[in-house]
Amino acid sequence: MANRGNLKVCAMGQSMQGFAKLKYYRDDLFTALAENVREMAKDFNLAQLSTVINAMARSLTHDWEAEEAVCLRLEAILTEMDDSQLPEASNFIAGILTAFFKLEADCHPALEETILRHLPRFMPLLSMTDIVLT
Repeated sequence: MANRGNLKVCAMGQSMQGFAKLKYYRDDLFTALAENVREMAKDFNLAQLSTVINAMARSLTHDWEAEEAVCLRLEAILTEMDDSQLPEASNFIAGILTAFFKLEADCHPALEETILRHLPRFMPLLSMTDIVLT
Protein backbone atom coordinates (compact mmCIF):
# COMPACT_ATOMS: atom_id res chain seq x y z
CA MET A 1 0.00 0.00 0.00
CA ALA A 2 2.85 2.40 0.80
CA ASN A 3 4.34 1.87 -2.67
CA ARG A 4 0.99 2.60 -4.30
CA GLY A 5 0.69 5.85 -2.35
CA ASN A 6 4.25 6.76 -3.29
CA LEU A 7 3.50 6.16 -6.96
CA LYS A 8 0.37 8.30 -6.71
CA VAL A 9 2.36 11.17 -5.20
CA CYS A 10 5.05 10.89 -7.89
CA ALA A 11 2.47 10.75 -10.67
CA MET A 12 0.63 13.76 -9.27
CA GLY A 13 3.81 15.83 -9.01
CA GLN A 14 5.00 14.81 -12.45
CA SER A 15 1.58 15.62 -13.92
CA MET A 16 1.66 19.07 -12.37
CA GLN A 17 5.17 19.66 -13.71
CA GLY A 18 4.30 18.39 -17.16
CA PHE A 19 1.24 20.58 -17.52
CA ALA A 20 3.17 23.55 -16.12
CA LYS A 21 5.97 23.05 -18.66
CA LEU A 22 3.43 22.91 -21.46
CA LYS A 23 1.84 26.11 -20.15
CA TYR A 24 -1.42 24.19 -19.85
CA TYR A 25 -3.41 26.25 -17.39
CA ARG A 26 -6.75 24.63 -16.75
CA ASP A 27 -7.85 25.93 -13.40
CA ASP A 28 -10.03 22.91 -12.69
CA LEU A 29 -7.12 20.53 -13.32
CA PHE A 30 -4.77 22.34 -10.96
CA THR A 31 -7.56 22.72 -8.41
CA ALA A 32 -8.06 18.95 -8.43
CA LEU A 33 -4.32 18.31 -8.15
CA ALA A 34 -3.99 20.87 -5.35
CA GLU A 35 -6.79 19.11 -3.48
CA ASN A 36 -4.77 15.89 -3.63
CA VAL A 37 -1.69 17.78 -2.44
CA ARG A 38 -3.65 18.99 0.59
CA GLU A 39 -4.60 15.43 1.47
CA MET A 40 -1.25 13.76 0.78
CA ALA A 41 1.38 16.34 1.78
CA LYS A 42 1.82 14.81 5.23
CA ASP A 43 3.27 11.71 3.55
CA PHE A 44 5.60 13.46 1.08
CA ASN A 45 9.35 13.02 1.23
CA LEU A 46 11.70 15.86 0.31
CA ALA A 47 11.97 14.85 -3.36
CA GLN A 48 8.19 14.77 -3.70
CA LEU A 49 7.84 18.12 -1.95
CA SER A 50 10.40 19.61 -4.32
CA THR A 51 8.55 18.27 -7.37
CA VAL A 52 5.20 19.62 -6.19
CA ILE A 53 6.62 23.00 -5.11
CA ASN A 54 8.35 23.41 -8.47
CA ALA A 55 5.17 22.48 -10.33
CA MET A 56 3.05 24.89 -8.30
CA ALA A 57 5.58 27.67 -8.91
CA ARG A 58 5.78 27.01 -12.66
CA SER A 59 2.03 26.94 -13.03
CA LEU A 60 1.56 29.83 -10.61
CA THR A 61 -0.92 27.64 -8.77
CA HIS A 62 -2.00 29.26 -5.53
CA ASP A 63 -4.00 27.14 -3.15
CA TRP A 64 -3.57 28.36 0.41
CA GLU A 65 -4.38 25.02 2.05
CA ALA A 66 -2.14 23.00 -0.28
CA GLU A 67 0.73 25.46 0.14
CA GLU A 68 0.30 25.42 3.91
CA ALA A 69 0.29 21.60 4.00
CA VAL A 70 3.46 21.49 1.89
CA CYS A 71 5.13 24.09 4.11
CA LEU A 72 4.26 22.21 7.29
CA ARG A 73 5.68 18.99 5.87
CA LEU A 74 8.85 20.75 4.65
CA GLU A 75 9.35 22.27 8.10
CA ALA A 76 8.95 18.85 9.75
CA ILE A 77 11.42 17.19 7.36
CA LEU A 78 14.06 19.91 7.70
CA THR A 79 13.72 20.03 11.48
CA GLU A 80 14.18 16.26 11.81
CA MET A 81 17.09 16.15 9.34
CA ASP A 82 20.54 15.45 10.73
CA ASP A 83 23.80 16.78 9.28
CA SER A 84 24.53 13.58 7.34
CA GLN A 85 21.40 14.17 5.22
CA LEU A 86 22.20 17.77 4.32
CA PRO A 87 24.20 17.16 1.09
CA GLU A 88 21.35 15.26 -0.57
CA ALA A 89 18.74 17.67 0.76
CA SER A 90 20.66 20.71 -0.48
CA ASN A 91 19.88 19.74 -4.09
CA PHE A 92 16.16 19.82 -3.35
CA ILE A 93 16.46 23.10 -1.43
CA ALA A 94 18.34 24.62 -4.37
CA GLY A 95 15.57 23.45 -6.71
CA ILE A 96 12.91 24.97 -4.49
CA LEU A 97 14.82 28.27 -4.32
CA THR A 98 15.27 28.30 -8.09
CA ALA A 99 11.57 27.69 -8.68
CA PHE A 100 10.49 30.68 -6.67
CA PHE A 101 13.25 33.15 -7.44
CA LYS A 102 14.18 32.36 -11.04
CA LEU A 103 10.57 31.97 -12.14
CA GLU A 104 9.60 35.01 -10.06
CA ALA A 105 6.59 33.26 -8.57
CA ASP A 106 5.11 34.60 -5.40
CA CYS A 107 6.57 32.76 -2.46
CA HIS A 108 4.20 31.50 0.21
CA PRO A 109 5.20 33.31 3.45
CA ALA A 110 5.42 30.05 5.43
CA LEU A 111 7.67 28.51 2.76
CA GLU A 112 9.91 31.56 2.74
CA GLU A 113 10.16 31.49 6.55
CA THR A 114 10.97 27.77 6.56
CA ILE A 115 13.71 28.13 3.96
CA LEU A 116 15.23 31.18 5.65
CA ARG A 117 15.17 29.45 9.03
CA HIS A 118 17.03 26.40 7.69
CA LEU A 119 19.16 28.09 5.02
CA PRO A 120 22.25 28.56 7.26
CA ARG A 121 22.57 24.78 7.49
CA PHE A 122 22.60 24.49 3.69
CA MET A 123 24.70 27.53 2.72
CA PRO A 124 28.07 25.69 2.71
CA LEU A 125 26.59 23.07 0.36
CA LEU A 126 24.95 25.37 -2.20
CA SER A 127 26.60 26.43 -5.44
CA MET A 128 27.35 30.09 -6.15
CA THR A 129 24.39 30.17 -8.55
CA ASP A 130 22.07 28.95 -5.80
CA ILE A 131 23.47 31.51 -3.36
CA VAL A 132 23.05 34.38 -5.84
CA LEU A 133 19.42 33.35 -6.39
CA THR A 134 18.71 33.53 -2.67
